[in-house]
Amino acid sequence: MAHTEQLDTEPWYRQFWPWFLIFFPAAAVVAGIATLIIAIKTDDGLVTDNYYKKGLAINKDIHLQQKAETLGIAATLDKTDNEHLRVHLTLNGNQSRPGHLSVILTHPTLGEQDRQLTLLPLPDSSDYIALIGEHIAANWHVHIYPPDHQWTIQTRHYF
Repeated sequence: MAHTEQLDTEPWYRQFWPWFLIFFPAAAVVAGIATLIIAIKTDDGLVTDNYYKKGLAINKDIHLQQKAETLGIAATLDKTDNEHLRVHLTLNGNQSRPGHLSVILTHPTLGEQDRQLTLLPLPDSSDYIALIGEHIAANWHVHIYPPDHQWTIQTRHYF
């Protein structure tokens, strides 16, 4: 009885198994390159270069926050539309209304989105308003202070 072997005459690149075995290492290489590109293009967002001075400033900020609480100064934030920030400032009876307020909006993770605004008073109101310029949907750290830096209000607000 003659046994004849049938040889596979198709080239290797038309076979299933070589491509199956090549797929997983190739996928790992592509994922590694994609990860490398993401790591190079995105910034780590270093919190601060001089953490010691920043730590000292925190103590000063706490003192100014306590002063605002002692004076009975409070603020509520609102967005009038996608481009304006409105702050309602509550003062007790013996406080004079500042001519303008400064606001620092600090993004929790993206330092390049931080912004400083000057809020101008609205006539016949306790409200101040500033142009944000674009839609800012995020959970922001908000610092509000008058021109003389005698007090500050710090809060977090989601716009």
